[in-house]
Amino acid sequence: MLRPASRSIRTLALSLLLVAGVATPAYGWANGGGNGYGTHDWIVGQAIKVFDGSPPSWFDLNAALAATDDPDQDFYASNEHVFYEQGYGRGAVDRIAKYYHEALVAHAGGDDRKASIRFGWLAHYYGDILQPFHTNHAALDRKASHKAYELLVDKATGTSTMAPSWMTGDRSPRALDDVRTTAIAAAAYSRKFYAELYREFHADESRLNGRVSEITGSLLKRASSDLAAVLYSIDRGVGDAATVGSVSASVKYTYAAQNAKQPVYVTVKDAGGGPLEGVRVDIDFPKPTGGTTLLRRYTDANGTVTAWGDVGASPFGVKRDVKVTVTTNDVTRTATPWFMATRKLASGTAGFKTWVKDSTVKVGQTVKIISRTRDTSGRPVAKLKVTWTWTFNDGSVKKTVGTTNSKGKARTTMLITSGTPKGTVKITARTQSARVHRTSYTSFRRY
Repeated sequence: MLRPASRSIRTLALSLLLVAGVATPAYGWANGGGNGYGTHDWIVGQAIKVFDGSPPSWFDLNAALAATDDPDQDFYASNEHVFYEQGYGRGAVDRIAKYYHEALVAHAGGDDRKASIRFGWLAHYYGDILQPFHTNHAALDRKASHKAYELLVDKATGTSTMAPSWMTGDRSPRALDDVRTTAIAAAAYSRKFYAELYREFHADESRLNGRVSEITGSLLKRASSDLAAVLYSIDRGVGDAATVGSVSASVKYTYAAQNAKQPVYVTVKDAGGGPLEGVRVDIDFPKPTGGTTLLRRYTDANGTVTAWGDVGASPFGVKRDVKVTVTTNDVTRTATPWFMATRKLASGTAGFKTWVKDSTVKVGQTVKIISRTRDTSGRPVAKLKVTWTWTFNDGSVKKTVGTTNSKGKARTTMLITSGTPKGTVKITARTQSARVHRTSYTSFRRY
């Protein structure tokens, strides 16, 4: 059961804490040296002011401020501090949703110190996505400008009373519907400023000119206002991100080649079947000789990710599972596609051949189709899936499926009945080995 909302006038000690930050410069949207005061703390301080003197009484500001630097110092992972519009670096939103849920659960359970710490962690990532160098893929190669900009902003936010033009005027926090979608929108807001911010700042990276300062103020106001909404919503037990409903996954090559790349495709949806963006997907890809390699990705706007694993010298004919795991709000969904490394087939009919036992059949007879596989050394290739498409004279189609045996042969049959259309029946056989698709043909006549 969620605890009821509660707010009270903060004490003088709290007000003094907001003012008396340690003005130690730091690299990045950070906390100064150690647990010193920096930009992330400044943002939290402005968020508290949105409550106009009455933040939630349970909230432990000291614990939150001490926690804001932990994502950089205690469990740093670079791709978790950014949310680019494309590519690998999209982990920040997932961390925001995770720690929001943990704060909700902790507050509901009466552990308000833990809830405050989780808010502090969340605040770090939220501040990061309202820094355009953290949300635009074009910024990847502009690390010097990135660093210079953040250092100048950090100098300007050494205490909670500094940079008044960057402070939000909001004094009435709002409730969130979904913290994940709120964070995604914040990242998009940040991203749109990148090109202008970089152009204006790069002209003279020794200072924040008027337009750069104006953009920075817009970003920090958004961060403070949104974080106030986060705390307000935690207090009321609302705003949790949508929970994963389903995960589907596939590999591109079920029958793969050794020492090749294997694409893995994953789609994540909510309970209503809609795509979930910004969700962490962990893919345990099998190593050739045992164990797995973790491929960690984050979903795009379509709820999808693509990752590439290394097949390596995976043994031929051995089924290898690829485990996909997605966890949101303590709910886990998995999918397990598989592949096996197989040998390359010889060219033409030497590698894949299909024939019919009897090319003229009548009602009551059973027609038998055989497909045979051989590798480039003439050896049979077992365990390959073969799909046969039967196309009848009237245009109707039937499909059957089989698997090659130790002799490299797969068989399929069909009883000819009075309902079987007369005339020529064309058979198209398809298989895949060493990631190459192969096709062969045969036919028979139904009298």
